[in-house]
Amino acid sequence: MVCSAETAGITAVCCDSHDVDSGQDEIDLSAIDANRAPEGDQAFVFIADPAHYTGDWTGVVWQTTAANCIATLNVSIDGDNAAEMQIYMSHPYQFTAGDFIL
Repeated sequence: MVCSAETAGITAVCCDSHDVDSGQDEIDLSAIDANRAPEGDQAFVFIADPAHYTGDWTGVVWQTTAANCIATLNVSIDGDNAAEMQIYMSHPYQFTAGDFIL
């Protein structure tokens, strides 16, 4: 699955209900600048434990899981933990950094 700035718009849902097979599929966010403030193209960072993360949320990707175990990927391009883009999965999934091209 490829998510680009053109398809994502950085404001809403990028992709909806896609199945990802661990070790086979990757979510490619590399075309999106994680932080537009400095010159160049900054890469995103995947945070596995967002509940205990205390750093700057600029350029951070993290997973939240609903009560029904369905995963949502959250992407932030500013300093707070409110996602500017979300990717909704159609089934339970536990993401790792290896599931992304950042």
